[in-house]
Amino acid sequence: MKVLLWTTIPSRYMRHFVGAVRKTGVDILVCYYEKMGEERKALGWDDIRELPDGEQFVDKQLAAALGAVPDWRERVHIVPGCGDRFLRRLAVKLSLNSVPWVHWSEPSHPGLRWWLSLPRKRWYGGLINRYALGALGIGTKALDDFRRWGVKPQRMAFLPYSCNGGNRRVEPDEQCSDFAGKGRAFIFIGKLCRRKAVDMLLYAFAAAAKNAKEWKLLLVGNDDSNGAYSALARRLGVDDRVLFRGPVPAEDIFYAINAADVLVLPSRFDGWGVVVNECVSMGLGVIASDSVGASHHLVDHCVNGFRFAAGNPGALTRAMSAYCAAPELADLHGMNSIRIFESFTPEITARRFVEIIRSWESMPTD
Repeated sequence: MKVLLWTTIPSRYMRHFVGAVRKTGVDILVCYYEKMGEERKALGWDDIRELPDGEQFVDKQLAAALGAVPDWRERVHIVPGCGDRFLRRLAVKLSLNSVPWVHWSEPSHPGLRWWLSLPRKRWYGGLINRYALGALGIGTKALDDFRRWGVKPQRMAFLPYSCNGGNRRVEPDEQCSDFAGKGRAFIFIGKLCRRKAVDMLLYAFAAAAKNAKEWKLLLVGNDDSNGAYSALARRLGVDDRVLFRGPVPAEDIFYAINAADVLVLPSRFDGWGVVVNECVSMGLGVIASDSVGASHHLVDHCVNGFRFAAGNPGALTRAMSAYCAAPELADLHGMNSIRIFESFTPEITARRFVEIIRSWESMPTD
């Protein structure tokens, strides 16, 4: 099998997946059609300029992009969405030339914009049904999206993001470790913004850890609030127990994770949330909202953490309080997290990917 994966910018977790696919014997190439923006750099993403064999940056002009891959007609193309005009033109080009392709994406952000773009999504769903091998959903919420686009159930399958596991024996990030001291720590990793519900997290921490002074909160990421969150921590009286760590380079994220006991990702919306994969692999308990795609697959409620209704501050407070009242629960949930991660390694995901594509290729044309 020969595959061409189209994606925006280089990321280590996608590289983990691609490497695992290659180990199955599949010839897979990767084409990046975007440039690293300043926002991504601020979040700690690597601005990669030198690419290994099998990966290349391409011009965002369809003819030039396809021309960079001489055997593009012989490959199964993985198309990551329809929101970008370049990708829509690509899907049409492949369809008209009878080149096999597969859609693969997270769920779309809900709200008015989703409804305004529904006609386009319906058109694209029809394109998938008529010409594509199928649609891979990054989580059950993505598959729900596809159904509303009109994609046929037999042409849909689940394929998550995956990443290599971390090493719990590495030295923890010095700032995070020194701040946590000998106590326990919750950790949040990502942009500090409203979509990630950092405001709600601070309120919940103040309430849950009111009488559990040994618990700290580590906020790792670029602060998008212009100081509003640090001011809120002061008003809540927890500023001495909240560390605004700032962004950590992507390759160093496991050092920060190793200083904590429980990940908290209370997002109002998160298509997937690879940080959940990373923290589960490191043996952390997890609290995540049900608007985090990964929470439906990597969080077994009350087994390795808690999944709560997005936007419900009381539910978040109760979940954090459970750990504050019984710190040993974090250790139990952490051990269960490691077991759950074993089903989401890049190797497992790569084998699932190959099996799905081959099964679709063998299906009769509708």
